Amino acid sequence: MSNGGEESRRFPRLVTRCRVRLRDRFGVWDAETEDLGPRGCRIVTSRRQTVGALVSLTLESERVAEALEVTGQIVWARAERPTRAGISFAGGGTAPGAAAPGPWFEAVRAAEGEAHPGGAPRPEIVIEIEGPAEEPEALVERLSQRAVELVGGGERAAAEVIIRRALALAPGDVELEAALRKLAAR
Repeated sequence: MSNGGEESRRFPRLVTRCRVRLRDRFGVWDAETEDLGPRGCRIVTSRRQTVGALVSLTLESERVAEALEVTGQIVWARAERPTRAGISFAGGGTAPGAAAPGPWFEAVRAAEGEAHPGGAPRPEIVIEIEGPAEEPEALVERLSQRAVELVGGGERAAAEVIIRRALALAPGDVELEAALRKLAAR
């Protein structure tokens, strides 16, 4: 497991509880958000998460009529109970006509503001730092190791997604680019 999600963020996060239904190749389970942003969320769940795993999510807010259906990747996880994980959204809405994460987040944020006295916007969160942020090099190494595991298990598509994520953190990395070309050639 990684550092528990202590990282600096370039995008706003909102403290809000949304219901989350997660799906992967092993099953379906429920969770709840602790915070939410246009590019990801932090969840609390009873199920242990694996860094690098790809999941499909359906997020629902009591204040927004439509649900968000999106694919994501577990980017950090803490095993201590209650289990927490950080999920990075991997793209727009997955269902035809589904909302994209950014506009859905803005709708939740606007609805949260309307729910407070005088329509004042709900404050965005301050990230609690419990320890040093994970260095990008360490995250790239962990993602690379997970990609190797996935290739060994015959999951080339998932490995490709993880290698692309690592390349986003380390653009121009010769080894990662070679691994991506090797996967594409197979």
